[in-house]
Amino acid sequence: MKTIKKILAPTDFSKTANNALQYAVELAKEVDAKLIVLHSYRVPAISDTAYPLGGMYPEGMVDIEDVKKEVSVEMDKIKEDYLFSKTLKFETVLQAGFAEENILEIIDNESIDLVVMGTRGANAIQELLGSTTSHIIESSKVPLLVIPEDVSFGQLTNIVLATDYQQVHKPEDYSMLLNMVDIFHAEVDVLHVSKGASKLNETELEVGEELDRILKKTRHKYHYDIEDENINEGIEKFLEKHSASMLAMIPRKHSFFDKLIHGSKTKHMIFHTHRPLLILKA
Repeated sequence: MKTIKKILAPTDFSKTANNALQYAVELAKEVDAKLIVLHSYRVPAISDTAYPLGGMYPEGMVDIEDVKKEVSVEMDKIKEDYLFSKTLKFETVLQAGFAEENILEIIDNESIDLVVMGTRGANAIQELLGSTTSHIIESSKVPLLVIPEDVSFGQLTNIVLATDYQQVHKPEDYSMLLNMVDIFHAEVDVLHVSKGASKLNETELEVGEELDRILKKTRHKYHYDIEDENINEGIEKFLEKHSASMLAMIPRKHSFFDKLIHGSKTKHMIFHTHRPLLILKA
């Protein structure tokens, strides 16, 4: 099992981002990992207006050095409010450019093991257009931990792993899940929601057997008989009924038309879950 050595926490200095940062800080201290805090800001070359990730600077001539000073002041506040622990190993990065590009660049250059980002509820238009978080999910090569704005760091008793049993994954794909289980001494609930009563077919059984081998050293149990016409609602009902502490999923690659017609279960959960969401990467 690969250990967590470096955690990336992008921030736009918003309340939601700061809440996720606090979670990242506590997690980094728990596993003795280095925390890299990134803020991306934009200074358009053509326009005279500077746009940071979380808002807009006043119109008019803006000197890039003034922009740097402004975001530096904000980062100093972050250090004072969240990065004060003497046991925390951290680095702050202020980088011009688009947030998604900067995040992916640091993931590669710094050998990041986990990205921790915040999310808040979205309306239908926001969900359709997506967010920085959902874009990173589609592009990142490392797991992502999504923290809703009303969630704080605390003991996890159980982690729900939602799966459709459609693809056999490598053991290393579940490494971050096993890390979370080890950190919090949590139990895993393997959840399969179907639209109707049916037995697992040969492929699904094969996936289940491989998953059982991967989870053999953890406390885990299976839930096959959960039925709901809407898979997302079925997952949400299970989470509420069982008071789950965290949800874990492995996104599947969808075609463009499949996304339009059926939507992405993982992306839906980004905007609707009220518990940490661990996005594993295959």
